[in-house]
Amino acid sequence: MKPSFLIKRVEIKQPSQALRHTLLQEGMTVVTDFMIWLLAAYGCSTLLLKMGYILLNRETTLITVTEPMTHYQLLVYNSEHRLEAVVRKLMFQSGLYGRSIQISIVDDGSSDDTVKMKEILHRVHESTLTEEQDGLEHVVIIDLRTLQREAG
Repeated sequence: MKPSFLIKRVEIKQPSQALRHTLLQEGMTVVTDFMIWLLAAYGCSTLLLKMGYILLNRETTLITVTEPMTHYQLLVYNSEHRLEAVVRKLMFQSGLYGRSIQISIVDDGSSDDTVKMKEILHRVHESTLTEEQDGLEHVVIIDLRTLQREAG
C-alpha cells in the first residue's frame, strides 16, 4: 500500500485568453522598462567617462591651444569664383579642429574681380586675413593659379 501523501494528482489548466493577454502586456512592460534603464545607464556611464577623460587630460588641452599658428598663402590669378570658397573652407576647418590660422592672398595681376573679392574678404575676416607672413614657421601654399590656367 502506498502512502497517500506521495501520490498527488496535479491538473494543469490552460490559461484563459484574457490571462494570456495580461501576461503578454506585463512582459512587454518589463522589457520596455529594462531597455529604458539600460539606455539611461549607458548614457550616465558615457558621461562619467567623458568627464574623467577631460579631468585627466587637462595638461594636454592647454598644450594644444599654444600650438603654432598655421599660415595659408593663397596664390591667385583670375580666381574670384574659387577664392571665397577656399577661404570659407579654411575658416571652417580651423574652427572645427580648434586651430588658429592666418591667410594671406597673393595676387598675380588678375584681370577679373579677384582684387575686389580680396578686399571684401579682408573686411569680413580682418583678424585672419593678413597682407604678409608674420614670421610663422608653418606655411601652407595653395596655388589657385594653376587651376585657372589649366582650365583656360
